[in-house]
Amino acid sequence: MTEMSELRAEVGRLRDDIDYLIAVGGLDSPNQSTDVSPRVASRKSAARAHVWHALTAQEAADAWDTLITWVDWLIPRYSLDDAVPACWYRHAALVDELDGLRAAWTDSYLAPNAQPSDACHWLAQLASSIARMHAWDRYGCAAGTHRDDDPAPLSAATYDERLMFVQADIVVRVTNPSGATKDRCRRCADEDRGRLVT
Repeated sequence: MTEMSELRAEVGRLRDDIDYLIAVGGLDSPNQSTDVSPRVASRKSAARAHVWHALTAQEAADAWDTLITWVDWLIPRYSLDDAVPACWYRHAALVDELDGLRAAWTDSYLAPNAQPSDACHWLAQLASSIARMHAWDRYGCAAGTHRDDDPAPLSAATYDERLMFVQADIVVRVTNPSGATKDRCRRCADEDRGRLVT
């Protein structure tokens, strides 16, 4: 490469770094672009997955805009129509999975310190996510018919058992802070052996 072409390549990388830093810092760019490519949309909320239940109305609006734009790019890019149902936004597990993928993609492809191998790692994450999305789509929404996730109600017995378990775990942690995890694991193993015997 000539010195001039190396300089052009470096200027391009620096522009990308500046765009990324503007997005991460929440700063306004002096040359605001109207481009809505997934690269630009992903920069709006940078490389962080969202805690959806904790978002304000404006944060949620921004998060949805970013995620929808990115997913609308992702599906045709990787031919995921059979993996990501059209109603993905109505399923919390799929929203979280796709938002996590978006955050990882942003970090892998747009972060100034991204390594060449980060893209390969993201593709491996995508493969794992596709398998999870297939498992979560137990009602067959990807086949074209949306069905709401019907959460199984927590029985009173299960609720009571969970409450007792958590209380016992807390007591162990108070009385023996250094051995809490070991005691808890031993207690779980004892309980599992008891279930196998009965």
